Amino acid sequence: MNTLTDELMATINRRCRNSLLLLLILFLILSYFLSMVFQPTPMVWLFLGLFGLPWLCVTITLIISTRRFLRWQNQSNHPLSKAVERYGNTREIFASINAHGGEVLRFGDIMLTPSWIIYNKSLDVVALPVEEVLWVYECTNHEFGAPPFSTWIFTRDGQANRFTLWPVKAKEFISALSKRASWIFTGHDAQLENRWKNDRQSMIGEVDSRRGRKQ
Repeated sequence: MNTLTDELMATINRRCRNSLLLLLILFLILSYFLSMVFQPTPMVWLFLGLFGLPWLCVTITLIISTRRFLRWQNQSNHPLSKAVERYGNTREIFASINAHGGEVLRFGDIMLTPSWIIYNKSLDVVALPVEEVLWVYECTNHEFGAPPFSTWIFTRDGQANRFTLWPVKAKEFISALSKRASWIFTGHDAQLENRWKNDRQSMIGEVDSRRGRKQ
């Protein structure tokens, strides 16, 4: 029987395979156009300029990405293992995730388990324990200089994590997260931003107090 971490790893692997397939298709398309170049004419140099450098970039990315993906077959090299190991022993963390069980909710590139937030974008994985979250909000006015469709998650250790989510998915994710961790701060205002920058300990204290009253 597959565990919750097995399911998470399978999802990450599937997304990676899809990314590699897209890279391969792009590689073949660019290779086809380059194969049409036979004689050194002005049109040849135009083709090389238009397709040569992109072809080289796609080829290098495809090779590196494929090598990384093949290394994932060893669980200790899997990006999910690498993402959680900063919080302790990987085996113990996986056992804890599996023990919590529960439904995995998906919002674009984010998977939300009862105890973890896992962001999977192509070959990159970020994992955050729900209990570490202090503040989350959807960026609507380019706060912190962020591009559009950004969702920020701020954690107790001072990290500001930016995830890309469409507005509808961002609202759904924040709503689901706040139901699972109703003690965290949600939404953006100048006072919260100032506290984060200058008095994070007071935010931690207030979140701990709220959590204590909920449990």
